[in-house]
Amino acid sequence: MVLAAEGFVVTTAASHAEALRAACESPGFDVFISDCGYGGSAATSVQLIDALCAQLGTGLAVILLTWEITPEIDALERQVRLRLASKPVYAERLLALVRELLGEPTLY
Repeated sequence: MVLAAEGFVVTTAASHAEALRAACESPGFDVFISDCGYGGSAATSVQLIDALCAQLGTGLAVILLTWEITPEIDALERQVRLRLASKPVYAERLLALVRELLGEPTLY
């Protein structure tokens, strides 16, 4: 809701399959945000991002919301522009990460 209030177009997904489908149907999205602890483990979020890269190519801008950094998450940095946010994530931090990945100036 914070992103939409700031003027970003937001698409939500209730599952990883739905997220993959939505991303492939709208390949021009700018930033992909995934909650590692929601609906599965960090490994399933990594699998989703791997699938996105297979469909859309590497170099995706990704924000992962996570409790911990796993070796699988560490490995993602070789294929995506990755930013990590520790939970809980406050609105200002999320906005700053999105703007950073989009190359927009951020104010603190």
